[in-house]
Amino acid sequence: MRLRDKVALVTGGSRGNGRAIALGLAREGADVAISYAQAATAADEVVAETRALGRRGVAVPADTGRRADVERLVARVVEELGRIDILFNNGGVLTRAPFLETSEEAWDRVMDVNLKGYFLVGQAVARTMVERRIAGSIVNVSSVYAQRGAAGVTPYVDRGGRGRRRDTGAGSAGGRRAGRHGPACGRRATGG
Repeated sequence: MRLRDKVALVTGGSRGNGRAIALGLAREGADVAISYAQAATAADEVVAETRALGRRGVAVPADTGRRADVERLVARVVEELGRIDILFNNGGVLTRAPFLETSEEAWDRVMDVNLKGYFLVGQAVARTMVERRIAGSIVNVSSVYAQRGAAGVTPYVDRGGRGRRRDTGAGSAGGRRAGRHGPACGRRATGG
């Protein structure tokens, strides 16, 4: 149990890669908080599985593209679990539409969650780490689409995948700055 007595937050932790990350962290001994946008039942299942592993688990609904939701999310995790040592910025949305049919609203939604959300959550968590002098870790999870793209997912991969890559300062430069006081930041690409 390499992560015993650590507290992790996984955004988008109710399904897919986020669920696997959350449960993997719990198996390694971490208490785990997850955020979710819509999948309340799936989030409750992750919390139940986390608790079955003997760890504390919390699920918090949040739109990570909105500062007020992010502040509420981080405050609740700290209130219930005491601190945050590890952040997996994993939450994201995918809009499937060809380039010529992608609406501005769809574009904005992807950018709000997949780019701005990583900045907002990373910043809020880094602040708590610095305040508590926690030498934590922030991992910004990306997607294979950031490197190779795909038809029909225009906002997801625009400008070299920046919408989903999330290393445009929010992860790399922000990590170097905050890292001197607390968290180290990095990026990890997944298979899809």
